[in-house]
Parts: sequence; C-alpha cells; structure tokens
Amino acid sequence: MRAEIRNLLLFSGALSPAQQLAAYVATLSPAQWLDETTPLWQVSDGTVPATANADPIGRWDDRSGNAKHEAQAVAAQRPTLTAGAINGLRAVTGDNTTFSQQLTVALDGTAWTGITVVIVSAPLATEGTRGIWSFADTAASGTPLVLFQRNNADVRFYVDNGYRFTFAQANNVPKIYIITCDGTTWNCWFAGVKQAPYTGGLTNLASAQNVYLHTGFSAVSKSLIAETILLNYALTDAQVNILYLLLAAKWNL
Repeated sequence: MRAEIRNLLLFSGALSPAQQLAAYVATLSPAQWLDETTPLWQVSDGTVPATANADPIGRWDDRSGNAKHEAQAVAAQRPTLTAGAINGLRAVTGDNTTFSQQLTVALDGTAWTGITVVIVSAPLATEGTRGIWSFADTAASGTPLVLFQRNNADVRFYVDNGYRFTFAQANNVPKIYIITCDGTTWNCWFAGVKQAPYTGGLTNLASAQNVYLHTGFSAVSKSLIAETILLNYALTDAQVNILYLLLAAKWNL
C-alpha cells in the first residue's frame, strides 16, 4: 500500500521529496506550518538571519501564509539551530536547563471544530514531564487542548484531560507524530502506525490560544523539532497516509 501511494505521488522525478510535500501541504490550507525552508532568525524582529549551527533562534517564520511566526523576545530563552539534524536538514533544539528556551505565537483555535497536529521531532534526553509542543493558554497550563510531552523513556499526547497515547521512544531517534480529532474521536499515528482510537472531544478548547515549541505543562524538554503542521480540522486516514509518506521521504524516516 505504501509503495502504491508513493508511486502515485511521484512527478516523473521532477520534484524533490521536499517539493512534493510542499505541494501537498499547500492543498491542505494549514493554520500554521514550520519547516526547514522558512527563515530562521536570531532575534524576534526578524532582522538577523540564523544560519550557523548553534545560532540562537528568536523567530521561526510560518510557511502557511498566516504569519503565525514562533518567536522569543528574551535572548536567554531562545532555543538554538542544529545544522544537519535529520537527513542533512536543520532543526530547532531546546534545552531543559531552565523553564526557558521556548518559542510561542498567539493562535486562536477556540472556535475550531477539529484539529490535526503533525510533529517531526526527537527527544535528546531521558527526562520526566517535559513539554515538546503544546496548544494552550499558557506555557505552564494545566488545561491544554493538546500537549506533546517527554516523560522518562516515553513520549505521550495529553488530550481530553488525560494522557491518551503513549509510546516508548529512544533518545536521538526522530519520528513523525500525527494526531487528529473530528470533535468526537482522537486518532494518533506513531511512525506511520495508527493506534487504537480514543473517544473524546475537544476538551479545553478555550485554552487553545497559543502554540508553544519546546515547552508545555511543566518545563522545557531537551529535544529537537524539525517540522510542525497545524490544521483546524481533522485529516482523513487517506490524507494522513499520504502526508506521512511524503514526510518520511523528505526526512528519510
């Protein structure tokens, strides 16, 4: 099945995997899309490019066209650029030394009737209760709509007021994580494999006011984030399968 879908998405070798992914994601009209092709800046006003390994990241531009750029105005709280992190492509790395090194943007999802979150990421340390990505009212919110978190040797998704999907995850091994909700059912894919669904709604929707990278609920994770896609509706299984294959080809996962 994967080979058949992959063949359908090939354009006679004219487009690279990244270009094929970009063409497909554009048809999905994302609310926010962060990837390695969009500008990274050392400061939050977008005036000093971040190009070298270990450069501080003060802003990560949104590729969706909605200008939902992730930013950090405080110099001491900026994550860093990691060159060649996955398949020769760069990523943004957070450290867990303090409750800092995070990026955030105001994005109002409080009227959404569905959601899809796509994260290409890797934990870099075994640590307890550390946020990687969250959609919530505050970075330390106890009521996030969606929280993706490192917890000891696992990663897990917190939705509908509980940890509903948990996976064993080794350090320094990037994976593609996808979670959707149509308003009544949550579905989750780990490394391309669909998990048993969870029946529950968009509890804490009123908290969906900010998107945080490298933090959420407790403290900052030591992790890298290579790409995120956020949609204000639930993708179908067929759409998720196509998106996963394109992401896997791009990042060589």
